Parts: sequence; structure tokens; C-alpha cells
Amino acid sequence: MDRVPLLPAAHAPKAPPWEVARWFGPPTSLDALAGKVIALHAFQMLCPGCVIHGLPQAANIHHAFDPADVAVIGLHSVFEHH
Repeated sequence: MDRVPLLPAAHAPKAPPWEVARWFGPPTSLDALAGKVIALHAFQMLCPGCVIHGLPQAANIHHAFDPADVAVIGLHSVFEHH
């Protein structure tokens, strides 16, 4: 398989800022996390798969890596009845 060359940081696309209705914990931004790998876990508390599989995986990432290198961000979304 051919490998795609990585773009130099100066040419890498930049994600738009997060639009967050409410933070549970201290607010953060993509700029504050620059240089880290970001594991973004989107979940719903009423989703059995999210609770049984996804949340433990996010917790494992959080415990396995140095917070100076990897940030785990949980994105809780609500769809049911809203």
C-alpha cells in the first residue's frame, strides 16, 4: 500500500473552532490542544453501545497515554425526543 506523505504543519488543514453549548469541566479549544493527538469520543448516554463499548475505550485511551501527548474529549449529543 502506498503511504500518503504528511503535510508540513504550516500546510495542514485547520479544523474550525468548536461550538459548544455547555462544558462539563474546564472549557478548552483546539488551539489549546495544538501539538496533541485528539481522541474525540461522540456518544449518547441512552445508547447501549456507547456506554458498553465506546466510553470504556475512551477511558482506556485516557489512562494509556500521557496527557501531554493525547487529549481525550467526550462529546455528548442528545437526539431522542429533542
